[in-house]
Amino acid sequence: MPNRQFVLGRYHALCDVCGFSFHDNELQKRWDGMMVCHKDFETRHPQDFAKVPRTEKSPEWTRPGIQSQATTSVYDPDTKTSTDTTTTIEGGTERVVTWVASSVGIQS
Repeated sequence: MPNRQFVLGRYHALCDVCGFSFHDNELQKRWDGMMVCHKDFETRHPQDFAKVPRTEKSPEWTRPGIQSQATTSVYDPDTKTSTDTTTTIEGGTERVVTWVASSVGIQS
């Protein structure tokens, strides 16, 4: 156990972790700025300094940017047909595609 007597020019300070009293020369500044005793001292973990390499590679192909797309499906039980309408807006141009599917011959 360290000597806790008066030493000229030295002062007592508390460890920021355990709270015990130490002479100022017995405390060390830890990587996070805390003044700690030798038992509470720890070095910074090397993984804190790891850098992830940035990938500058672009994809081999891309689709043109679709700003908005909406799909509507309507089923008519009387005629047994289904109508699907897809509206796509690309770069200010609206494109509407309509499919009509018949389920004649299918009994439910």
